[in-house]
Amino acid sequence: MPADLTLPGTIPGLLRRGSPVLSPGITGEVVLSREPRGFIGEEPVAGALVAHPALGVQWLALDDLALDLSDPTGRAHAAWWISAHDDCYDSCHDFDDWLGEGHYEAAVGADEGSDMDPEDIARLRAVALAVAERTEVPDAR
Repeated sequence: MPADLTLPGTIPGLLRRGSPVLSPGITGEVVLSREPRGFIGEEPVAGALVAHPALGVQWLALDDLALDLSDPTGRAHAAWWISAHDDCYDSCHDFDDWLGEGHYEAAVGADEGSDMDPEDIARLRAVALAVAERTEVPDAR
């Protein structure tokens, strides 16, 4: 999966129950539970319980997960995360002023379940990454 069709699982609060996620070598996973703590050695690491039809339920570190934006549910989860972390989401076209024409419609289209071409998905991804960068979101780790 091209990186421009995913968002990093390390964005705090992005992954939620039902999020379609990708991990190296595995596709089509679904998050069952968001960010339970696990350990790698003695270090606590944030992760998620992930279901896969062939592999069952596994705990994976957020560093190894990415939200799948090729999936309409992944795009909706990204849009919901944006709306929860940006005051401008529902009432203005600030995304277009900030990132260029079409970004606001891409975020709204994802929220509404609209069909999206790769350019729209790239705009949605740009909005989410920009909001994550400018927003103080507490890290779950």
